[in-house]
Order: sequence, then C-alpha cells, then structure tokens
Amino acid sequence: MVFDKAIKKTKPKMIFLNGHGNENTVMGNRNEIILDENNIELIKGSIIYSLACESLKELGQTAVKKGAKTYIGYEEEFQWAVDPSRTSTPDKDRNAAPFRRACFVLGKNLLSGSSARKSIEITKKEYRKLIQTYGTSKDNYGDSPLIGFALAWNLTFLGLVGNPNAAF
Repeated sequence: MVFDKAIKKTKPKMIFLNGHGNENTVMGNRNEIILDENNIELIKGSIIYSLACESLKELGQTAVKKGAKTYIGYEEEFQWAVDPSRTSTPDKDRNAAPFRRACFVLGKNLLSGSSARKSIEITKKEYRKLIQTYGTSKDNYGDSPLIGFALAWNLTFLGLVGNPNAAF
C-alpha cells in the first residue's frame, strides 16, 4: 500500500487525511482503505487531522491508544453543500468555498505550530463567522440556509482525542 510505505519512510509528525470514512476506517482514492486498525500503529507519535466522516468516534480513540499524539476529526458525517453545476470544476464551486476555508484554517494553524486545542478553537471561531455570514446573506439559488446548516453541523462535531497541547 502506498500510504503505508510513505508513512514508514518519512515518519511524519503531522498527517492530513482527506477522504471518506466511517467509525473505524479512512478511505482514499477509489475507496481504498488507507487507515484502519490493521495499520494504525504507523501513525504512532503523529498528530492526525482527518477530514473523513465519523473517524473521530472509534478510529481516533484507537489511534491515540496505539500512540498517536492527537487525532482531530469529526464524530459524525462531515457535511457540505455542493453546486451540482460545478461537479467537474470543484475549485469554482462557491458553495464549497466556506467548507474549504474552515479546513484550511485548521490545517494552517496546525502547520504554523499552534496546539491542537488552539487550532480547533480558531477553526470553530471561523465556523461561527461563516455561519453568521451565510445566515444573513441572500443568494439567487437559496443555498445559504443549507450551507449555514452544514457549517453548524460541522462545528458541532469537530473535536479531538489525545493530547490537546500537541503541536507540530
């Protein structure tokens, strides 16, 4: 597996996982399992940020028990709103922009050396700001309420297990 080889070779201090997930698994390209209980020991000593549905519930707990410093993720499904006319050009999808923004803020703060706890606090502030923006904005297609709901959902279920003071 490419993921396993890369982690063994580089032994990263921080790992960002972006894919599909469930309580026990994070999947990547073509739903290939990249992290589960069978290879969880690979992330020992690392800070993990997993943008994958529900992976904080069980996999995060297992990761910390097996030696990860901190596991940041979502306890429930990660929600977002998509503009169906932009599926082939997701970078131009204005509906997805606030979700990308929140994830960017979290990653940037972790990479800048902020603790896991501080990075989540800053990200939650960003979520609240985005929720206010989308709660008061009007759009031609009526997507703002859906975007606001999804942002509020993600704010509620973003969390961490492990050492909240861990930093990169």
